[in-house]
Amino acid sequence: MAVVASTAALSAAIVLSFSVSVQSQKLQPLSITTSPIQNVEIVVDGHTLGSKSPLLTTDLSAGFHIITVRADNYRTQTVVFEHFPEVANNIHIDLVAEPIARLGSP
Repeated sequence: MAVVASTAALSAAIVLSFSVSVQSQKLQPLSITTSPIQNVEIVVDGHTLGSKSPLLTTDLSAGFHIITVRADNYRTQTVVFEHFPEVANNIHIDLVAEPIARLGSP
């Protein structure tokens, strides 16, 4: 009977220790910055997350994700990245201005 009780106590201690260590791992934010910083559409995996940078989120799961950034008069930029929630991730995206079309010749 003593062996069963000590085994149960040891099992409970291991489970409690694991639970505390998992809870103590703080999720680090993903920071997305863009240039320009306002009037942009930041889309992650098909879901719009914001319209200006920096954009911070801790809601992404580990693994590969797709970021698309759009803005009027700029070319759309798309980036594929691997996210590690336990590590701070910083992604910067520079948008390239669209050339202005000229109508006719001077």
